[in-house]
Amino acid sequence: MEPASPEPQDKTALLDKLAQEMIDINADQKAFRKEHKEIFTTNTEFNRRRQSTRTQIAALMGAAGINFFEKDGQEFELRNNLVPKHNMEELNAILSEDSEDKDDLVAKYMARVSKEKCEVLTRRSKRKRKEDSDDEQE
Repeated sequence: MEPASPEPQDKTALLDKLAQEMIDINADQKAFRKEHKEIFTTNTEFNRRRQSTRTQIAALMGAAGINFFEKDGQEFELRNNLVPKHNMEELNAILSEDSEDKDDLVAKYMARVSKEKCEVLTRRSKRKRKEDSDDEQE
């Protein structure tokens, strides 16, 4: 048995209540951001500097042919991803054709619409297990 759905009046009242809650949340957030504007501005600047540095590292790693390195307990890994931006009309036309070279057409299409995206991922280096460090001390 399905639970009884609320009456239309109850739905309207609930919708009004939730809408008011959303308005209050937005107002509280706006006031919080205004009160702590300096923190948000500083954080935005950190994010811009981080992204700029990450882009420069990715370019240098790509030019040098380096995919991974470690420095001061941080690992830096270069990842290349192909990000397709599809043209649905062209893709549908290729897929609707009854030709033997459909796979070749799809491969050429994907090569044409894909854009390479390079990014550098950073993370803390994994700590050695206690067992490994005990073995090294012997």
